[in-house]
Amino acid sequence: MKQEIISLSRRDKEVFASALRMQTQCYGVDMDSVVFSANSIISIIDEISNVENSTILEVASRWLKVSIQELKGERRTQDIVFARHFICKYLHSKRWSLKAIGKMLGDRHHTTIINSLKSAESMITYDKILRERYSAFSQHLDIELSVCGMLCETN
Repeated sequence: MKQEIISLSRRDKEVFASALRMQTQCYGVDMDSVVFSANSIISIIDEISNVENSTILEVASRWLKVSIQELKGERRTQDIVFARHFICKYLHSKRWSLKAIGKMLGDRHHTTIINSLKSAESMITYDKILRERYSAFSQHLDIELSVCGMLCETN
């Protein structure tokens, strides 16, 4: 549930807040406190999203030996592309939305993420070394993120 809310666009979060306001009107709750609460929820969700994204990228960056700027950037050298593919596959396996993955990796379009997932699957299927490397990467990320107290899977 948390990840689903985090991956909402700003507009969708505002719609969520608006729906919350309308619901509370039916029960006679003070609108000012509801507006404050809804806006606080949106701010907290944004902060959580930013912390999670930066932590995941930091851990992946260290392990894959590719800087965060390179992961988010436009360069397409083999090591950077493989790193992006690994991150896309890992996050998608944790049920992140294509939009959320794209946003994390430098505001890439969801179709770019789909292509990356197909490439990653193909690479991992046919290349034993890359399959082992991805397996080690995902295990490492699981361990480091659990140490950090982060849960990437949808609850």
